[in-house]
Amino acid sequence: MSDMQSRIEALSAGHRELLARRLARLCAATGDAGATKRLVAYVVSGDATPAVGELRAFLKQSLPDYMVPSRFVVLDALPLMPNGKVDYKSLPDPDTSAEPATGTLVEPSNDVERKLAEIWAEVLGLDVVGVHDNFFEVGGDSILSIQIIARAKRAGIHLTPQQVFQHLTIAELARVAGSAAAARVEQGAVTGEVPLTPIQRWFFERALPNVHYWNQTYILEAPKDVDVGRLEQALRHLVSHHDVLRSRFQKHGSSWRQEIAAAVDIAPVQHHDVSHLDAVAQAAAIESIAGALQATLDIGAGRMLAAAVFACGASDRMCIAIHHLVVDGVSWRILLEDLHTAYSQLGRRETVQLPAKTTAYKTWAEGLVAYARSDAARQELGYWLQMVADDGFRIPLDRQGDNTETSERKLVTELTVEETTTLLKEVPAAYNTRIDDVLLTALVLTLRQWTGRDTLALDMEGHGREDVVDGVDLSRTVGWFTSSFPQKLTIATHELGDAIKSIKEQLRRIPKRGIGFGVLRYLSDDAAIRDKLHQMPAPPVLYNYLGQFDASGAGGAFKPTLESGGPCHDPNGLRSHPLEIDAIVIDERLRLDWVYSENLHERSTIEAVARDYMHHLRRLVAHCKSPEAGGFSPSDFPEAKLGQDELDELLNQLGRE
Repeated sequence: MSDMQSRIEALSAGHRELLARRLARLCAATGDAGATKRLVAYVVSGDATPAVGELRAFLKQSLPDYMVPSRFVVLDALPLMPNGKVDYKSLPDPDTSAEPATGTLVEPSNDVERKLAEIWAEVLGLDVVGVHDNFFEVGGDSILSIQIIARAKRAGIHLTPQQVFQHLTIAELARVAGSAAAARVEQGAVTGEVPLTPIQRWFFERALPNVHYWNQTYILEAPKDVDVGRLEQALRHLVSHHDVLRSRFQKHGSSWRQEIAAAVDIAPVQHHDVSHLDAVAQAAAIESIAGALQATLDIGAGRMLAAAVFACGASDRMCIAIHHLVVDGVSWRILLEDLHTAYSQLGRRETVQLPAKTTAYKTWAEGLVAYARSDAARQELGYWLQMVADDGFRIPLDRQGDNTETSERKLVTELTVEETTTLLKEVPAAYNTRIDDVLLTALVLTLRQWTGRDTLALDMEGHGREDVVDGVDLSRTVGWFTSSFPQKLTIATHELGDAIKSIKEQLRRIPKRGIGFGVLRYLSDDAAIRDKLHQMPAPPVLYNYLGQFDASGAGGAFKPTLESGGPCHDPNGLRSHPLEIDAIVIDERLRLDWVYSENLHERSTIEAVARDYMHHLRRLVAHCKSPEAGGFSPSDFPEAKLGQDELDELLNQLGRE
């Protein structure tokens, strides 16, 4: 035991808890369906078997109380499968008659834990959360973490994104959380010139024929007989509150500049009665009218937003189009929540009071410019040059043609509600993963099958709100923050568990979740760095996970639908990638949009690729639920500095001892 104890003590307290989850997986194998789960330890000892009290006392030296098993079962030997792994199904059930069962759910013990538990339950769409539940294992992701931070701040609890990622339980977060000090963020109108961020510079360097028509648009379910005048007032409050919505973009020579105006009015909200049409005709009319609405935006005049209401009979619909230069997926959650708040307050004849602003987009953009000049940013250069080095990777094409917006087509695949719940709430526990790890493992397996290559190149997108600028809080800041970066991913195994761990490790090595690539490419003060990164070819596949749009009920009275608002980009432009894959959880289902050009691919080809993907994803989900699945990888214990083989040896020793 002394050798095992010394190895465990080399790890941090949080990472010791990960090791304890190896024991936790035994619970499901021994309990009846629906029974209270409990932590059970199976002990193989030598000639002298320690007393239960001695075992508990020993484990309490290395594990928190809640991870100390409630049952101990002494065996002569652990049942093994032919491959040498423990046969969990053959482990005997513990004798539960000796003492009452101990549940695994631990309730909050103080005010901070109680507030955080309420926030987690609200954002994650759960009835109850225990203080020792792992954020990613109960359905959390990086985008939802931003909403957690925003709501915590309103409750007087100060958290940072780094804290949420490092301290994955409420109990851990409560210990490191600070009390939110008085807001030091400018709450009045922020105006003036704003440096273009990397993603905005990427947009302008594409030299599109119509820069005014490149939007993000949603069709929302709205209350029946929505008050158009009140809705227009609410939108004006949003434009006044969120400074970036008052942006104007002007071209000066060959470069573009962004400036935030002190005030800008929005176009009147349109109203269209389509209640006399049947459902099919209504959908077509909404799509046509919304498409025309999108073409009215003008980035030079500051018309960054337009809206329309459709009277449909049983329920109304609302279209909001916002130019992508000033909005992203996280921003939509903020805006829809604020729209509901303002609309409701106006309905009650109250003064509109939206939650306090966080760091201005202008401040963030200025901070990125300074960060680009730092040694921390420059140290990433070698990583990115390796990631984008051209190794000739291509995806098969059915024909040679122009990758135009007019040729764009979309194929949609979905998991069921039950499958999505399993993916979000059960799968992460097997290998201490996040949803992206599993989605990307399925994608690499699919592309390997399609291309015949083990190493594949993707362009990936992230939310971009990373901790690289000191003293900022972006949890309620609206703007286009997206980070876009290339990534090579390799799977050289046919074992599903090893494939998951391999992709997980490759993703964990991405510095600061990819924000540095765009920072160096567009903002570095070293022209040689900018040139090197600009010369690298873009991968042919773009992947973007947009998170869970309905987990927290963002939008309130205005709920996002999957209905079409027409083309979001000017039809005369060119697409950026031959294949784009967008994943999102909406209406409690994982939905994947496979966006391609019919000038490059037959629909049957994309159907086959999408079908293979769903097959691989379902195989991964089934594997992660199986008793033999589970394990850790080096990134789970970074301070131990172990390779996978060394970690496996340690875990095997723990299993033997």
